[in-house]
Amino acid sequence: MRIGERTYNIKLGFAIFLSITLISIAIILYIDFDKRTWEGLKEIKPIYGLIAGALMVIQWLLNGLRFQILINSFKEKVDFRTSFNAFMANIFMSAMTPSQTGGGPLQII
Repeated sequence: MRIGERTYNIKLGFAIFLSITLISIAIILYIDFDKRTWEGLKEIKPIYGLIAGALMVIQWLLNGLRFQILINSFKEKVDFRTSFNAFMANIFMSAMTPSQTGGGPLQII
């Protein structure tokens, strides 16, 4: 498979994934969304979302740092960006595989 074909396949797969996701969200909202749902969403304070997002980013950064320290303890020098990317690949693959089994092997690679 040539690089151009691979890029096309990745873009096509992502477009299909995004389409299925958006259609699923639209169907769920159509079936379950009513006036009470909207009122409940309006009661949520935006500051809680910002705090949750900030804590999530901090957790990602600390896990990237933790992975870097672990690898560096084996006398292999890895920069923070590489360890952070490995951690994020772990999170992604864990979420995409059944029972979250695919993340660990990818992080080692």
